[in-house]
Amino acid sequence: MKIKYAIVLIVVTLLTSCTRIMSNPSDEIKLNNWKAELKNGYTVSLDFVGDNADLELNGDIKTSIKGLCVIDSEEMIIYGAEPYVFRYALSGDSLKLIRGKGKVTLLKN
Repeated sequence: MKIKYAIVLIVVTLLTSCTRIMSNPSDEIKLNNWKAELKNGYTVSLDFVGDNADLELNGDIKTSIKGLCVIDSEEMIIYGAEPYVFRYALSGDSLKLIRGKGKVTLLKN
């Protein structure tokens, strides 16, 4: 009987140790890569390496904002040549970025 309980305890421990719990939106955003395909044929991608972000717009021209990224509960700031501040909304597999009157919805890549 003790062996059965020991086996159950080991299995439960293994299963719970394999589960990743996202404690805040910053973790969820930084642990994924994001992409959007716009109606005009352009693509927008957001990739992370540690605390650094690379936000790219590809189309007729290629524009990139790279730098340290700080995310709080409402805003994401990428410190490129200047600070670029975006409000964001995270919902499931989508991330909406808002800057001024512009907005784009990216999906997990």
